Amino acid sequence: MIDEVGRRRSGFVDVQQISDGSFDLIQRYAAIKCAQCLVVALTIGLVFNYILFWNRPLLLAQGLPEFPIYITLIAGITKLALSFWLVPTYGIVAAGALLSYYYITSVGIMALRGVRQIQHNENRAHH
Repeated sequence: MIDEVGRRRSGFVDVQQISDGSFDLIQRYAAIKCAQCLVVALTIGLVFNYILFWNRPLLLAQGLPEFPIYITLIAGITKLALSFWLVPTYGIVAAGALLSYYYITSVGIMALRGVRQIQHNENRAHH
Protein backbone atom coordinates (compact mmCIF):
# COMPACT_ATOMS: atom_id res chain seq x y z
CA MET A 1 0.00 0.00 0.00
CA ILE A 2 1.43 3.34 -1.02
CA ASP A 3 0.93 6.13 1.48
CA GLU A 4 0.26 9.76 0.54
CA VAL A 5 3.88 10.85 0.95
CA GLY A 6 5.05 7.99 -1.24
CA ARG A 7 2.53 8.98 -3.90
CA ARG A 8 3.82 12.54 -3.99
CA ARG A 9 7.46 11.47 -4.17
CA SER A 10 6.97 8.84 -6.82
CA GLY A 11 4.53 10.77 -8.98
CA PHE A 12 1.95 8.00 -8.54
CA VAL A 13 -1.55 9.13 -9.47
CA ASP A 14 -4.86 7.41 -8.81
CA VAL A 15 -7.48 7.29 -11.53
CA GLN A 16 -9.90 8.34 -8.79
CA GLN A 17 -7.93 11.56 -8.21
CA ILE A 18 -8.17 12.51 -11.86
CA SER A 19 -11.87 11.72 -12.18
CA ASP A 20 -12.97 13.61 -9.06
CA GLY A 21 -10.82 16.67 -9.82
CA SER A 22 -8.54 16.43 -6.77
CA PHE A 23 -5.47 16.02 -8.96
CA ASP A 24 -4.38 19.65 -9.16
CA LEU A 25 -1.88 21.49 -11.31
CA ILE A 26 0.93 21.25 -8.74
CA GLN A 27 0.63 17.46 -8.64
CA ARG A 28 0.68 17.33 -12.43
CA TYR A 29 3.83 19.43 -12.53
CA ALA A 30 5.48 17.21 -9.89
CA ALA A 31 4.54 14.09 -11.85
CA ILE A 32 6.01 15.54 -15.05
CA LYS A 33 9.24 16.54 -13.27
CA CYS A 34 9.47 13.07 -11.74
CA ALA A 35 9.06 11.49 -15.16
CA GLN A 36 11.73 13.76 -16.65
CA CYS A 37 14.22 12.82 -13.93
CA LEU A 38 13.45 9.15 -14.48
CA VAL A 39 13.99 9.40 -18.23
CA VAL A 40 17.31 11.20 -17.76
CA ALA A 41 18.53 8.60 -15.25
CA LEU A 42 17.55 5.71 -17.50
CA THR A 43 19.00 7.31 -20.62
CA ILE A 44 22.42 7.79 -19.02
CA GLY A 45 22.63 4.14 -18.01
CA LEU A 46 21.30 2.76 -21.28
CA VAL A 47 23.60 4.89 -23.43
CA PHE A 48 26.59 3.81 -21.36
CA ASN A 49 25.48 0.17 -21.65
CA TYR A 50 24.97 0.22 -25.41
CA ILE A 51 28.19 2.09 -26.17
CA LEU A 52 30.31 -0.37 -24.18
CA PHE A 53 28.40 -3.57 -24.95
CA TRP A 54 31.37 -4.97 -26.87
CA ASN A 55 33.07 -5.95 -23.60
CA ARG A 56 31.30 -9.29 -23.08
CA PRO A 57 32.39 -10.90 -26.36
CA LEU A 58 35.85 -9.43 -25.77
CA LEU A 59 36.16 -11.04 -22.36
CA LEU A 60 34.92 -14.34 -23.76
CA ALA A 61 37.53 -14.19 -26.52
CA GLN A 62 40.22 -13.39 -23.95
CA GLY A 63 39.41 -16.54 -21.98
CA LEU A 64 37.47 -14.83 -19.17
CA PRO A 65 33.93 -16.18 -19.61
CA GLU A 66 33.16 -16.21 -15.87
CA PHE A 67 34.20 -12.59 -15.20
CA PRO A 68 30.97 -10.97 -16.57
CA ILE A 69 28.86 -13.36 -14.49
CA TYR A 70 30.60 -12.39 -11.26
CA ILE A 71 30.49 -8.66 -12.00
CA THR A 72 26.82 -8.65 -12.95
CA LEU A 73 26.01 -10.72 -9.87
CA ILE A 74 27.84 -8.35 -7.52
CA ALA A 75 26.40 -5.23 -9.18
CA GLY A 76 22.90 -6.76 -9.14
CA ILE A 77 23.06 -7.68 -5.47
CA THR A 78 24.32 -4.18 -4.63
CA LYS A 79 21.50 -2.63 -6.68
CA LEU A 80 18.95 -4.80 -4.92
CA ALA A 81 20.29 -3.94 -1.47
CA LEU A 82 20.30 -0.22 -2.25
CA SER A 83 16.77 -0.38 -3.64
CA PHE A 84 15.38 -1.46 -0.27
CA TRP A 85 16.84 1.70 1.22
CA LEU A 86 16.42 4.28 -1.58
CA VAL A 87 13.20 3.39 -3.42
CA PRO A 88 10.84 3.80 -0.43
CA THR A 89 12.30 7.25 0.20
CA TYR A 90 12.82 8.60 -3.33
CA GLY A 91 10.36 6.56 -5.38
CA ILE A 92 10.56 5.69 -9.03
CA VAL A 93 13.41 8.11 -9.72
CA ALA A 94 15.62 6.11 -7.34
CA ALA A 95 14.66 2.92 -9.13
CA GLY A 96 15.69 4.42 -12.47
CA ALA A 97 18.92 5.77 -11.04
CA LEU A 98 19.73 2.37 -9.53
CA LEU A 99 19.17 0.67 -12.86
CA SER A 100 21.58 3.17 -14.43
CA TYR A 101 24.02 2.49 -11.60
CA TYR A 102 23.79 -1.23 -12.41
CA TYR A 103 24.48 -0.67 -16.11
CA ILE A 104 27.34 1.78 -15.55
CA THR A 105 29.00 -0.27 -12.84
CA SER A 106 28.78 -3.68 -14.46
CA VAL A 107 29.58 -2.59 -18.01
CA GLY A 108 32.25 -0.13 -16.87
CA ILE A 109 34.15 -2.71 -14.82
CA MET A 110 33.95 -5.26 -17.62
CA ALA A 111 35.14 -2.72 -20.19
CA LEU A 112 38.10 -1.74 -18.00
CA ARG A 113 39.02 -5.38 -17.51
CA GLY A 114 38.82 -6.01 -21.25
CA VAL A 115 41.06 -3.04 -22.08
CA ARG A 116 43.58 -4.08 -19.41
CA GLN A 117 43.59 -7.62 -20.77
CA ILE A 118 44.29 -6.33 -24.29
CA GLN A 119 47.15 -4.17 -22.98
CA HIS A 120 48.54 -7.13 -21.04
CA ASN A 121 48.41 -9.35 -24.14
CA GLU A 122 50.09 -6.67 -26.28
CA ASN A 123 52.90 -6.20 -23.76
CA ARG A 124 53.43 -9.97 -23.55
CA ALA A 125 53.51 -10.28 -27.36
CA HIS A 126 56.15 -7.54 -27.73
CA HIS A 127 58.50 -9.00 -25.13
